[in-house]
Formats: sequence, C-alpha cells, structure tokens
Amino acid sequence: MSGHPGGRGGFYVYPDFEPARPVLAARGLTTSAGMQSYLLDQHGVAVLGGHHFGDDPGRLRFRAATSQLYGRDVGEQWAALRNQDPVRLPHIAARLRAIAEAVETLTSYPLAGPSPRPR
Repeated sequence: MSGHPGGRGGFYVYPDFEPARPVLAARGLTTSAGMQSYLLDQHGVAVLGGHHFGDDPGRLRFRAATSQLYGRDVGEQWAALRNQDPVRLPHIAARLRAIAEAVETLTSYPLAGPSPRPR
C-alpha cells in the first residue's frame, strides 16, 4: 500500500478464470459480464468484467480494485495505511473472507444452491 513503510500493492487485480471454464460453464457463466453480474448479485462483490477494458467478452477475466479493501470511511482507510499488518484489521479481514467465499463459490462445482441465469 502506498504510504506504508515497506508496503507493496497495486490498484487492481485482473485474475484470469479460463482454467476454471468447465466449472463456470456448469454454472451458466461463460462471459466476463456473467461473472461480473454473478459476483455482484450473489455475493455483493463489485468487479468490472474484462469486456469493459477491450478484452474479448468471452474470456473469463475481470478487474477488481484493491482500494475497496482499505475501508469504507476515512477512519478505516487511515487505520489500514498506518497498520503494520493491515490484513489483520477486522474490516479488512472480513472483506477478504467475503471475497474468498465468493471466489470459492464461483469456482466450485454447483452441487446445490441457486444457479445464475445463463450469460
């Protein structure tokens, strides 16, 4: 993170889910727009599909802003910047758990639960 002594980080992550295409297709997800909608609708995780950045719409990629992890208000953001181990802060740890659960659900075979609309 910028401003943190010895900190590292970036503004976005751009994961590629092509290796998980069979699992995602079983969920009806075959495009970046589908993944974008699924993550927001089912898990409240906001990402932008790669098609917004000129990527092939059929590729399973999205961009996620890491800045969303720092906090929802100035107090949380400053706490994250000043902390030696910000991932241990409750608000960051909770958000990381929510993202991990969303990605795990996204890439797990759909054995139960609601399926998204095909996209």
